[in-house]
Amino acid sequence: MNSNQVLVISLIDLLSSSMEEPNKDLFFNKYYQLRNLSIEKITPKVINSYKKLLKRGILLFNKDRNYNSMLSAIISLSYYIVPVEYFDAELFETLQICYNLPDGRVKANTLTALGEFDPDSELFKENIDSKFNRIASEAILVEAKKKLTNNLVMKVEDFLNSSNPFFIASGIYIVGQLIQYYQNATRSEILKLDPLIKKINFYCKHPHEMVRKRALKTFTQIELYYKAIA
Repeated sequence: MNSNQVLVISLIDLLSSSMEEPNKDLFFNKYYQLRNLSIEKITPKVINSYKKLLKRGILLFNKDRNYNSMLSAIISLSYYIVPVEYFDAELFETLQICYNLPDGRVKANTLTALGEFDPDSELFKENIDSKFNRIASEAILVEAKKKLTNNLVMKVEDFLNSSNPFFIASGIYIVGQLIQYYQNATRSEILKLDPLIKKINFYCKHPHEMVRKRALKTFTQIELYYKAIA
């Protein structure tokens, strides 16, 4: 193994050993260090180390649901560490276990991961109408990246028109992600996003800080998009 692979495995091991430490910052500092690391080459040893970490996260969550934030973070590492071509039955089954755990954040992050590995799964269609904004938004995103239908655009509009600030913020997030994804698409695809794009400016002055911050960030993406096509 080269030094980069040794470092990756070392960070994964440190993540695992820090999970039961009272200071959660120890875990998340290593998590962000790993996320920001440029991984040169993925080997079976790296993937196996990650799988062990994920299973440990599930084990600890089943003992104490306060481990949900750590498990969610570990799940989000899956598509960063494991290339699609290395996605196998073992990892699929482990992610299925995560999906069925009683936690909205864990389920939402699992859907994001499965969207990278198995975007044709029926799970996304099943969760479009979820009452949990994170779950529904991730499901809509995966489906919209496959085909941006009028029905999905209407779903996002429902988010933006919601009285719930969490759904509004998720709707704005979806718009930003779709602008980024479809920025090089045909004009007809971009036109489908126009009704959603026009709503974002309104939310830049929203009284709820979370909505306002998300809108301002997405509005910057919109400005960059229009400069690119000008």
